[in-house]
This record gives sequence, structure tokens and C-alpha cells, in this order.
Amino acid sequence: MNIAIDIDGVLANFTQPFQSAVNSLYPGRLEDGYAPKDFWYTEKLSSEESLAALTSTFQTHNLWTKLEPLPDAKELQTLLHELHMNAVDVIYATHRPKTPGMSSLAQTNRWLIHNDLMRGNTTTVVVDKSQHKAHLYEILNVKFSVDDRPDTILACQAVPGHRPYLLERSWNVSDIHLPRVRSMREFVKIVLDKT
Repeated sequence: MNIAIDIDGVLANFTQPFQSAVNSLYPGRLEDGYAPKDFWYTEKLSSEESLAALTSTFQTHNLWTKLEPLPDAKELQTLLHELHMNAVDVIYATHRPKTPGMSSLAQTNRWLIHNDLMRGNTTTVVVDKSQHKAHLYEILNVKFSVDDRPDTILACQAVPGHRPYLLERSWNVSDIHLPRVRSMREFVKIVLDKT
């Protein structure tokens, strides 16, 4: 069985470099430890300011190798063997724009290796847009996925035979109508209960 796991916001902390870029462009805009209420920080930023901060963040050389792992990454390290033993293959599916340095795929694989998340039953796919994940999951017959973006979950709900789950984060708690999990362990338990 194939499952898919998003990286940024699920396993890797993209919030830290983004918030750093925001405060570099707009000093003092975000206090330390700020937890956004939605994906685009609309409580603190205009859409133009969010886009400017993203553009600035994406100028970081080999950005995708520099992200800190989130607690769910450490949790997944301990669960990969159990997935492997139950014939579950993991596709790390992520949307990562090009940054200076190595390709996004090479940076992503380097990050996964560095954080002990690559195994014989894992592979990586970098998509051009997060909306393309649904098509990818249909082609690869992915049965379950976990992501932090509500729009991705909505798109994936249309894939026949696929069950997407939203990993609860501060920026998606208002999306209570979507199927959700609170941890990587909870997601993997759901997957293993179906094998």
C-alpha cells in the first residue's frame, strides 16, 4: 500500500524562516513564537506582504536543507520500520519552489537523509503546485495522505479510494469539517489498522 506524507508544516519547520523573512522586511511585525491563525497570516499580513516574505524566503541558498525538524519528524523515524514491515510504502510528496543552490528534489532528499527519514520503502516527489498532489495520488494509487494545508485535503478528497488527513496545526484549526489527526503516530495507526 502507498501512503503520502507532506514535508513542510508536517515534518519540517518552514514557519521559522518565513517568520524571519517577515520580521526582516517588516521589523517587529511578528512576535517570537507567533502562531498564525491561518495559512497566509492574514491576521498580521496583507497578501502582498505574505508574497514578499515568501519571495524573500525562497532566496535562501539551499533553503530546503536548512529547515529544523518538527516533533512529528522524530516520531516518524520510529514508525518507518513498522510501516515497512506491514508492506506500506511512503511517498514524501511536497511542493517546494526552486531556491538558489541544488535542485529542490536534491535538497529535500538531503534533508530527509540528514533527519533519518529515508528507508528502503520511501521515495520523494516534488510537485510544482500543492494542488497537483491529488493527481499524483490518483496515478500512484496512494490510499492515505497527511498534509497541513486544508486546500490540499479538499482537493485530495475527490480522489477515488483515497483518504486524506489534515495534521492539526495552529493555521488550520478552524477547518473543523476536514478529517484530521493530531500527530504522526495517530495517522500511522489509522494506516496500519487498514492493512
